[in-house]
Amino acid sequence: PHRYYMPVNGASGISKNWQLGPYWQHDWKVTDKFSFLAGVREDVMFADYMDPAGWIPGDTTTMGMFNANASAVYKFQPTWSGYATYNWSQNPAGTGGNGGGITTQGEAKFASGGFHTEAELFEVGTKRGFLDGHGYVNLAVFQQTRSDLNTVSRVLSEIDTRGVEFEVNLQPNRNFYTTLGYSYIQADSSPAGFDVGNTTLVPPGSRFFSAPPGPIRRQGMPEHLFNLLTTYKLDCGAGVTANLVATGDIWNNTVGSIVIPPQYTLDLTVFYARQN
Repeated sequence: PHRYYMPVNGASGISKNWQLGPYWQHDWKVTDKFSFLAGVREDVMFADYMDPAGWIPGDTTTMGMFNANASAVYKFQPTWSGYATYNWSQNPAGTGGNGGGITTQGEAKFASGGFHTEAELFEVGTKRGFLDGHGYVNLAVFQQTRSDLNTVSRVLSEIDTRGVEFEVNLQPNRNFYTTLGYSYIQADSSPAGFDVGNTTLVPPGSRFFSAPPGPIRRQGMPEHLFNLLTTYKLDCGAGVTANLVATGDIWNNTVGSIVIPPQYTLDLTVFYARQN
């Protein structure tokens, strides 16, 4: 409702998309302390688009997207292990319709390379148990580089993300459980990509439609993320759960003129459960 049809930008239409994803995975236990996990996957995507008004001829395309990963795990002690992971993938992105689905972007055929973006991930981490297996702690450091195709300006951006993740889980008995997690993430995009810039009351001719070249902080991504989940259940079946999620400030556009301040969400749940 209250929107008008744009016949030349491909934002209106009927689309269908389905995928077939055969994969192979192998877990190789080299020794009692060292193991290796590897896998590959090929996602075959079948996409179809048509314009019900007939302005755009529409198109059908089939393409494959490859994914490969490998992880090495070493046990320093029976309750302490470390790992290193690598992942490379092609992913479907771009040619997204303004109203949902997929589109040929106003052309007679799907844009060349419009579906293919790539991502590369390096991650190392460690996990250690304590209290005879009733708790464990995780620590991971990662770096990911991926491309992102802006659906409006057709600009291919490169997003570099680095981060540290920390997690503690504890369940000393069947009545109590708690988990605590913290993530610090730095994500930059270069170039910055498309931004309408209509956040101030200025004439349309004075508004910018693309941000300066990056790298620039990735919008929608908090640098700090904290979560806490605790559950206590009585033997009679009654219990309470508390869940806290807190984030640092979040850029809501590419130039940082709209910033969501630090915020938190607290959920409290009282429940009663029976075995039957």
